[in-house]
Amino acid sequence: MKSASRMRRRLGPPCGTELKDAPLLDHWHEQKLFGASVLVGRVFGHPVLGSDRWIVTSELLARDPQGRWARTRSRWYRLGRRGGQDIPPA
Repeated sequence: MKSASRMRRRLGPPCGTELKDAPLLDHWHEQKLFGASVLVGRVFGHPVLGSDRWIVTSELLARDPQGRWARTRSRWYRLGRRGGQDIPPA
């Protein structure tokens, strides 16, 4: 597995296809979990987790400063509306 720091150095913006096929993360925010930055939010169109679920992503490697996309260790995400710090009860 590649180190996160090496992956971060190589990352740039996603190509059109990568972003078009990426799940949408809505009402998201960034937080630290065990020393790593992650995103928390409501996902739609995730290939494994499905839709309309609150998730915590894998380690955040890159994020668009304008809030349109993010890259985690496992995949690209399209970013929707930024949200608060609270996760509603299931």
